[in-house]
Amino acid sequence: MKWVIGVVGLVVAAAIVAVWQLSPLAKVGSAYSAKAVCSGVFVSGMDADRVFAEEVEPIDSAMGLVGYRVDEDEKAVRASIYGLGASTAVYRPETGCTLLAGGEPDPVSSVGNAQSFQPLPAKAAPAVADADLDAAINAAFEGPINGGPAQTRAIVVVHDGQVIAERYADGVDQQTALKGWSMNKTLTGLVIGMLVERGWLELDAPAPVEEWSSADDPRAQITLRHLMTMTSGLGFDESYGDLQSDVVQMLFTERSAAARAADAPLAHEPGVHWSYSSGTTNILARIARNTLDQHGRSWAEFMQSELFAPIGVSTAVMEADSAGDFVGSSFGYLSAQDWARIGMLLNNQGRAPDGRQIVPADWIAFMATDNGRSEGQYGAQLWLNRSDPAGDDPPMDGVPADAMFLSGHDGQLVAAIPSADVVVVRLGETSTWSREAGVGDVLRAALNAANMVGQEGLEPPTRPL
Repeated sequence: MKWVIGVVGLVVAAAIVAVWQLSPLAKVGSAYSAKAVCSGVFVSGMDADRVFAEEVEPIDSAMGLVGYRVDEDEKAVRASIYGLGASTAVYRPETGCTLLAGGEPDPVSSVGNAQSFQPLPAKAAPAVADADLDAAINAAFEGPINGGPAQTRAIVVVHDGQVIAERYADGVDQQTALKGWSMNKTLTGLVIGMLVERGWLELDAPAPVEEWSSADDPRAQITLRHLMTMTSGLGFDESYGDLQSDVVQMLFTERSAAARAADAPLAHEPGVHWSYSSGTTNILARIARNTLDQHGRSWAEFMQSELFAPIGVSTAVMEADSAGDFVGSSFGYLSAQDWARIGMLLNNQGRAPDGRQIVPADWIAFMATDNGRSEGQYGAQLWLNRSDPAGDDPPMDGVPADAMFLSGHDGQLVAAIPSADVVVVRLGETSTWSREAGVGDVLRAALNAANMVGQEGLEPPTRPL
C-alpha cells in the first residue's frame, strides 16, 4: 500500500511541476495566439487556421497545445492551453484587436472617416530588367529562405512613385492590411517629429514620463532624443525566445506596454550606449498620446488625419493596448502599397505627393542619421545601411549607403532609397529571414530596373495592374 501511495505522490508531484512549468507558456502562448488570430481574422481578413499555422505554431512545438475559438458575433478570440492561461483579444473596427488585461480596455477615440483605397499608379520596367525583377520576386515567394519556408505574403516595388512590380500570396491583395511588427517604430518616430515641429515636445528636454518625474530619479535625465535613438540607457530585455523577457511580458501580459517599459531601471548613463528596445518606442507612443490629449487631439485621429490621409494611406489599423495607448513598437497593420507610401514619404524628405511638407525635412534627416553609438546601423527609430562591414549587420551588397529600412519580426521590411527613388516592401511570416536572403536580390533587381528606366529611350509605357 505504501508503494502505491508513493507512486501516487510522485505522479501528483510531477503533475504540479508540469503545471508550474507550463504556466508561463500557457499565459504567453495563449495571449499570443488570441492576439495573432484576432488580428489575422478581423484586420487582415484571413482564415483563422491559416493564421495559427503560419504565425503561431512555428514559434515552438508546444504552441500546438493552444486551443482557440473565434467568436464572430462578439468579434473576439479566446485561447488557452487546456484551460491554463486563458486569454481574450477583442476587435474594435477602427483600432483593431486588443488583448484584454486588467479588465475591459480603455476606450479609444474615433479615427474619423478613412478615405477609400486608391492603388498607386503603375508602369512597366524595361523587358530585361523586368524579367530579372520577376525572377527575384518569384524566388522570394517560392523559397526557401535560409532553409525555411518563404511564406512571403506581399512584395511591392515602387520607382518614381509608380509600381513597377508586385505580387501577393493567395488570400492577400492590394487592400489587405498586414502586420508591420517593428516597422511601426518608424511610424511612431514620424509622429513624434510632427509634435516636435508644432512645439508641443522638445527633442533635448527631459522626456515627459511620470515614472521618472522625481528630482532624484536618474532617469529624469533621459531626453526625447535618447528615446528616439535607442540610447536611453534603460535596461530592457528584447529577447523573444525567453517567455519572461521584458519584451514578451510587455506585449502579451501587461495592460500598459508603456508602463512596463517605463518601470525599467537605468543600466547605462543616458546617451552613451545603444540598445534596441521595443519598450523605448512604447514610451514614445504614450508620450505622443498624452501630448495630443493636452492639445485636444487623440493619437488615433491625429495619425489618420495628419500622417496617413495626406499621403494616401487608407488601410492603416493602429492597435491599442488595454490602457488605450497605441502599441507603437509592434501592432500596426497596413497594406503593402500603403507601407510603400511610408517609404515614399521618407524618400521625399517628408513631403506628400502633392508637395505638402507632412513631416519636417530636418526630422527625416535626423531619423536617417547614425545615432553615433550603433556603428552606422541605426538612426532614430529607423535602420540604416552604413554599418561597419565587420559588424553584426553589415551594409547590403550593391545597395546605396543612403538606404533606410523599416524592419520587423519574421521578415517585414520597407527599404527606401532616396538616391534611386526606389521603395521595396516585403511582408510575410518567415522565421529564417535575414535582410540579405529575404529581399537582397529583389532590391538589387529593383535598383537595376530603376537605373535602366532612367536611361534615355527606355522610359516604358504605363501598364495596368
